[in-house]
Amino acid sequence: MPLILRVCVTACLSLLSVQTLESQQSHDSRATQSFIERLEITGNRRVQATTIMAHIRSRPSDPYDGEAVQRDAQALRDTGYFDEVRLRVEDSSDEPSGRIVAIDVKEKPLIRRIGYRGIKSISEADIENAYKDNKITLSVESWFDAEKLTHAATVIQELLAAHSHPSATVKPTYERTASSNEVAILFTIDEGPKAQSSPHPRQCLAIAVDADGEVTCVTMVSGHSLIIGAAIDSVRRWKFRSYVMNRLIKAFCGKVTLRYKATDSEVKHEVILATLN
Repeated sequence: MPLILRVCVTACLSLLSVQTLESQQSHDSRATQSFIERLEITGNRRVQATTIMAHIRSRPSDPYDGEAVQRDAQALRDTGYFDEVRLRVEDSSDEPSGRIVAIDVKEKPLIRRIGYRGIKSISEADIENAYKDNKITLSVESWFDAEKLTHAATVIQELLAAHSHPSATVKPTYERTASSNEVAILFTIDEGPKAQSSPHPRQCLAIAVDADGEVTCVTMVSGHSLIIGAAIDSVRRWKFRSYVMNRLIKAFCGKVTLRYKATDSEVKHEVILATLN
């Protein structure tokens, strides 16, 4: 065989051998790389599987990553839909490198009813507005969270204190129906005696206002402790005109004095003095 021909044949055989070896190594690598064979979601009743999948990143056929699936489980816990999220990873019986990622959830119950027993000085609408002001999500058809009940009871007590009932007590209870996974909430309220106060109690507050006219800080200087919370909340929502000095808009501090008049249904106030420091 001529020399040139022998060199060409040898080169071709070497190249074919290298390609075969690389192909075999690639195949062996895929065979040893763990992957997600399937995802299993169980325990959900109201929350759709598509909603759950929208909150996790792992998908079937993805390379298996233990930290990634742990992050997926935590993402579901952070949604606020579930009391419990359990993650389980199993080996596949069909694929040696396959992993089955199973996520079992326990949904929070849904609020079916909210009742208030014993309120006289305030209305349910007043309570709902107070919830909104304090960023409490507590309404029919929302997810139930037992921790919110304590916060809600405190808000109701503060509201009653602002309506001259400082010794009011609020006891929240709930009843859970397992078959439908729903709860009925009841706030039992004892308003207690109405506090005797001066005909026109005054509150003096120190305030700080930024260049945009927004109140950034409110503190009590003097006044009645029963209604200080309502006074501060009211002043925080004020909007001032810009304060101009030497053609420059400036932030400023000052004091305001409010006079309050309480009735059985509401508390009214008027500004009787405002000064700049």
